[in-house]
Amino acid sequence: MPLFERQYLADSFYLYHSFLVIVAQPLSSTLALKTLFFVCFFKNIIAMLQILNKTPFEAALALVTDQNGAEKVTVAVKGTFKIPPRYGEVGLADDQLPVLYTDEYYGEPGKSSIKYPVDIVLGKVNTDIGLIGMAHSPQEKLVKGLLVSLKVGQLQKVIMVTGDRYWKKRALLPGFYMTDPILFKKMPLIYERSFGGMDQTHKNKKKHGGNKSNPIGTGFRLNRNVVENHRLPNLQDPKHLISHWQNKPPVACYGFVDSSWEPRIQFAGTCDESWLNNHFPLLPIDFDLQFFNSASPELIAKGFLKGGEPVKMVNLSPKGVLEFNLPKLEISLMFRLGETRNHTKADLWAVVFEPNEDRFYIVWGRSFCVGKQPSRMRYVKVEMHGESGTINLLKANSAEQEHPDSIGKVSD
Repeated sequence: MPLFERQYLADSFYLYHSFLVIVAQPLSSTLALKTLFFVCFFKNIIAMLQILNKTPFEAALALVTDQNGAEKVTVAVKGTFKIPPRYGEVGLADDQLPVLYTDEYYGEPGKSSIKYPVDIVLGKVNTDIGLIGMAHSPQEKLVKGLLVSLKVGQLQKVIMVTGDRYWKKRALLPGFYMTDPILFKKMPLIYERSFGGMDQTHKNKKKHGGNKSNPIGTGFRLNRNVVENHRLPNLQDPKHLISHWQNKPPVACYGFVDSSWEPRIQFAGTCDESWLNNHFPLLPIDFDLQFFNSASPELIAKGFLKGGEPVKMVNLSPKGVLEFNLPKLEISLMFRLGETRNHTKADLWAVVFEPNEDRFYIVWGRSFCVGKQPSRMRYVKVEMHGESGTINLLKANSAEQEHPDSIGKVSD
C-alpha cells in the first residue's frame, strides 16, 4: 500500500532497548494491519563511548544507523535559559532541562498532542521554533478574542484566539450559525483547540474522514447531522477565519507536529513491500531528514539560526510583551576516533519557549559517521564559545561552569 494512502495516529518515539521506533496505528478501521515503522535505529551505547561536557548545559549522545546503513554518533546539547524582563539580558536557568530521547505528550500518545519534542535524533537540516503555553489577555481582562504573535528573527506566526463557540441550527433559515464566544482570560495553545479532528459518524464508511494535519483537533465535520453543538476551534489563522461548517482552514498552533501527521509523514520515505522485503529495518532509501523538523511549518527556519536573533512575544505571557535576543553561542564538538582527533560545530536544532515558566531552551546537535567500528570512538568533548559578555553572564549565573555528564573519567 502506498505511504500516502496510509493514515496514522502515532504513539511516537519509544526506546525499546536497542532501537527507536514509531508504533503507528491506523485511523481507518478498513486498515487491518498495524505498521511498525523504524524511524531511527538506536543501538546500545558502547561502554567505552563517553561524553565530556565542559558546558553548564545538559548533553547526551546515541549511536544510530542511517538509511544507508552508516553508523553515526548523534550528540544533543540542551541549554535552558531565563526569559528576561523586556529588553533584558538572557541568563542561565537554575534548573537545566534534560535531553529527551522520546516525545513527551500532554496525555495519551495518539490521543493528545506533543508537549516536549524529542531532542536527540538522526539529524536536522533546519531549526525548529516552538512555544508551550497559553494566550493571555492584557491586564487579565475578560475578552472574546485576541491576537497572539511569536516572532524570532524573520520568522513570525500570528494566531487568532477566540473563546469557546458552538454550531447551532438556525431557527427559520437552513444552515448553522456560531454562538457568541465565551469570555476568557487565558487559553491553552494546543492542537486540541486548533482546527482538525475526525468524523466517523456516517453509516457509510466511505464518507469517514479526518484532518491529516491535526487528527486530534476540533471543527472538522463531514456529516451535517452531527454539526449542531460541535465546538469550533479556539485557535485560527487570522487570514482564514471560519465562516461555514464545511470550511477547512489551515491548522494554527505553536506546538509540535506529530510524526504521523502531515506534513512530516511525507518525508518518511516509501514504506512499501520492496522496503519491507529488501531494506527493513533500515530507514527507506528516500527518507528525508526534514522528517525530524516537528515545528509548525511557518516556524521552521530555512537552514539554521545562528543565535543572537531578536525575539518578540505578544499576549503570550501575563507579564505583557516579551522582547529579548537569543544568546549568541557556539557549541563545538571534538571527538576521538582511534588516535585521531576530529573537530566540528553543532547546529542550532531547536528553540522552545515556555513563557508561563519564564524560561526557554535551545538544543544544539550534530551527527557524524564513525565507520564500521564504532568501538574506535573514544569520547566526545563538548565546549561552549561565544562573545565574552555572553559567556561571562552565563558563567555568573551558573553555580558550576562544567556539567559532569561523563561516564567515568576521560583525560583530555
